[in-house]
Amino acid sequence: MDFNGQFYDTPIILGRPFLHTAKMNIDFPTDDFDDPDVIDDCVLEELEEIENINLEEKKEEDHLNLELKPLPSSLKYMFLEENNSFPVIIAADLSDEQEEELLDEGARTSREPQRRLNPNMMEIIANGLVLHK
Repeated sequence: MDFNGQFYDTPIILGRPFLHTAKMNIDFPTDDFDDPDVIDDCVLEELEEIENINLEEKKEEDHLNLELKPLPSSLKYMFLEENNSFPVIIAADLSDEQEEELLDEGARTSREPQRRLNPNMMEIIANGLVLHK
């Protein structure tokens, strides 16, 4: 196979899928890629560093780019942490004590069952009007 030197100047990109699936040893005059595990280790180290940097930047951006929408007069914003992060919408007419209880770390919401307002229709209709049972 003769390439006439045209492919030697073209960069070649090698990644794990190519090395893993082909199971090839690539030997260039200057570089030796015999062990794909060495490449994998280097790639994993760099990937971990990049992910850590991206996570730190994302956390900083989330705190800085917090846009609060205007609320009706019956609602207001409260924040779960001191640095104005994690906004929570609460009722505006709560007392200070109620706000503290609501935003307490161990607070839980409660849900009461719906009360029955209307009696059963069978109780209203007289037995004489009901033709089938």
